[in-house]
Amino acid sequence: EGLICTKMDSKAFTKQQLNELKELFDETEPGPSGVSTEQADKVLSSLGIEMKEGEVKMLAGGKDTLDFPAFIQVVEKLVAEEASIDDQFKEAFESLDMDNDGVIKTSEMRYLLKSMGEGMSDDAIDEMIKKGGLEGKSTLSFEEFLKMMMAQ
Repeated sequence: EGLICTKMDSKAFTKQQLNELKELFDETEPGPSGVSTEQADKVLSSLGIEMKEGEVKMLAGGKDTLDFPAFIQVVEKLVAEEASIDDQFKEAFESLDMDNDGVIKTSEMRYLLKSMGEGMSDDAIDEMIKKGGLEGKSTLSFEEFLKMMMAQ
């Protein structure tokens, strides 16, 4: 059974973005009830959004197919989740930016990561910094911090 909705506009996307999403959606050659969740996952992958198996279906309310408006609703949910995650990282960064100068010391970040919950090992933190391409830096901007956290 497909997830059918009538909402064709979106407050989260411009008309151009909607047109580009529609082009990608149509490239999957949707059937009469839309695209399968697997096809939707491939479209999301082409946008750089990697999903866990079954996540698209869960976001689609358990349905196996999505028409274009339902697909847009799924993408909107993902964009909202990403914005929420960015806000959480921003809050964490600001709590580490003791002198409010827009950068954090890697030593302070290392201390925090080691002292949180189960704590990260020095090797794990070094790997995280390496994946973020930030070796040798003594301070991190928010963008660098976010890049490093997303590389995890």
